[in-house]
Amino acid sequence: MSSTNDSTASSATTTSSNDNDGIPATSQQMDEMISLLRSLSKDGTDINAASAHAMLLQRQNQENDSGVGAVNAYSLPFAHRVSSLRHAVKGKKTFHILMILGCLIATTLFFGENMGASFHQSGSSFGAGGSGVMSSFSIPSTGTYGLKDKTLYYNTNGPSVDLTSGKLASPQPMSRIAYPDNGSVIATLCTNKDSDVANLRSALKSLAFLRGDQSTDPYSKLLKTPVLVFNEGDLNPAQIKSIVESTDRPVAFPLVDFQSFPNGFNPELEFAKSAPMFEVSGRSPWGYYQMIRFWVTMIWHHPALDRYEAVMRIDTDSCFLEPNEYLPHFMHDHLNYHSQYVGVEPEEGREYLIGLYDFAVEYMSRVKKTPGNVMLWHFIDTTWKAQKTLPLFRTNFEISRKSYMLRDDVVKWHAALTEEEPFGLLRYRWGDAVTRYLEAAIFCTDEETLTIHPAGYNHKRGCSAELVDEALQKYGIV
Repeated sequence: MSSTNDSTASSATTTSSNDNDGIPATSQQMDEMISLLRSLSKDGTDINAASAHAMLLQRQNQENDSGVGAVNAYSLPFAHRVSSLRHAVKGKKTFHILMILGCLIATTLFFGENMGASFHQSGSSFGAGGSGVMSSFSIPSTGTYGLKDKTLYYNTNGPSVDLTSGKLASPQPMSRIAYPDNGSVIATLCTNKDSDVANLRSALKSLAFLRGDQSTDPYSKLLKTPVLVFNEGDLNPAQIKSIVESTDRPVAFPLVDFQSFPNGFNPELEFAKSAPMFEVSGRSPWGYYQMIRFWVTMIWHHPALDRYEAVMRIDTDSCFLEPNEYLPHFMHDHLNYHSQYVGVEPEEGREYLIGLYDFAVEYMSRVKKTPGNVMLWHFIDTTWKAQKTLPLFRTNFEISRKSYMLRDDVVKWHAALTEEEPFGLLRYRWGDAVTRYLEAAIFCTDEETLTIHPAGYNHKRGCSAELVDEALQKYGIV
């Protein structure tokens, strides 16, 4: 079976010397990217003006983890941007007319898009609807991924574990008044191995460092972001209880099915031809692959995400050792994706890149798509042609906007990676760290993507229970 702490086998296999576990990234990441591009160029100047300008903007935007000093208007709250527009338009009357017209156009577009939306619950199986990158990819109307969210939570009205008796209360529905729709959620994936559960307990304890949803005001009504612990239904009651009592956040345990495979992919026949390229000790042969498939494709259609918009992913062996002022929310309201750039696939991991670059190029040609982020794609293209490797995100931490991940073009890309021929994820172990980087380059813009290290975040080596406890004591958090 798969585990989220195995997801950095992608990082272990993928980042090697580039793995910055426990080491905060510096503000020079973009300089390093530019330098690498120049070193790969024949004359050291093979960076076009558009790419260089995009790099400069992104580097300036990322100089400060707090977001202060960002150079583009999108870093400002919406109300501030409207205020700036007021001063840019001559005359109050003209400004008011423009605002009214803008509201009418936005309303028309919104209702038109929603009335004509083609992404609805239909079909009879996950990923059904034919083959090929342009085939329909639908959510089933019945079964695991077609159900309305009926997730039950612990810790919704105070601790669910009684301090006197030690008994665990039953989980309850979570109020949509107290927790309105389109908020944030923290998601992880856990096996029933005691070591994974122990790691997760430390990870959840360390969420006390996240200040984006906490307040020192005793009268504040700010509620802490819930946690979804996805699992295969094999956690025992003692394990569930230990996870619940490790945090004061609402916690739920939604189920995933790693025994089903995409239509057209027969795991037994595939195994007979060739055993999976990558296995983790103590896991099922396809467990690691199903874990990647879950984070790339399956999670976005899970009913437990029905009420949420921003999803912060962590692994069971992730943690925070210092305060972070904005997590678990996005740093800026215009972002669609945030994960740390950590270098390129090292030599020992390049066997898992078979056909991926050519697949991405062919896919863009077939769907008539040009890269949304010119700088990132230029880096991908140059790195591949010069060194036959690809850049990576550190996906053991990422924040994604659900509406972006469910955008029609992004959904089809996910399906092409995991649900359709050539089944590149299942046959060649295309990892989430590298495919997410490709995805950001193709479907996001520079303004929608953040690639800096999240303050306080650590992974694996830096996340022992002892280190987490020491950090909490150091900052006076009990």
